[in-house]
Parts: sequence; C-alpha cells; structure tokens
Amino acid sequence: IEMEKPGASGSLLGGNQQNEHRGLLSGLLGLSRNLGFMTGASVLPLVFASLSGGHGLIGNSTQAIGKAFSITFLSAAGLCVLAIVLALLEKSSLERGERQPLPQSAER
Repeated sequence: IEMEKPGASGSLLGGNQQNEHRGLLSGLLGLSRNLGFMTGASVLPLVFASLSGGHGLIGNSTQAIGKAFSITFLSAAGLCVLAIVLALLEKSSLERGERQPLPQSAER
C-alpha cells in the first residue's frame, strides 16, 4: 500500500523515506514542532520580562515597554534568520557532496 506524501513541512524531509519509517519521521517532526512552540512561548516572555526590569506593564513607561517589545521581537526574528541560514548551509553541503542524503526506498 502506497502512502501519500506527508504534508507541507514533512514533504521535503519524508519524500524519500521508506513507508515503514514515515511514522517515525512524522513523530519526530511533531515533537520538534511542539518543542519549538513551547520554547518560544516560554523564552520570549522571559526575555520581555527581563528587559522590562520585572516591573510589569504598569510599573514602566511606554518607552521602556516599547523598547522591551522591540528587542523581544528582534531576537525572535534573529532566531528565524539563524534557522534559515542553517537550513541553507545544510542544503549547500548536500549539493556539494560533503554529506550524503538519506537512502531512497527501493519500492518506488
């Protein structure tokens, strides 16, 4: 029985995997997605709270709150740029032959 290709985020990674490994791949993708969500949801408020001096929204001026928000969102954007750069470096190392891609299924 042929399985359909995985959805958007898994199609690039799972397109050349054997059918018996697709469940494992799907689980790992879900785990990494959830870890990313939980890390972002817990670390970014911590960054904002530390930048605002721990006084909360009421105890700070609007300029201090705006600066804390700006730095928080810039740090999140920096992490996104870092992830894109790492993905592009990985792709270029595969294209140059420095790393071998995962073997393709013989069933195809």
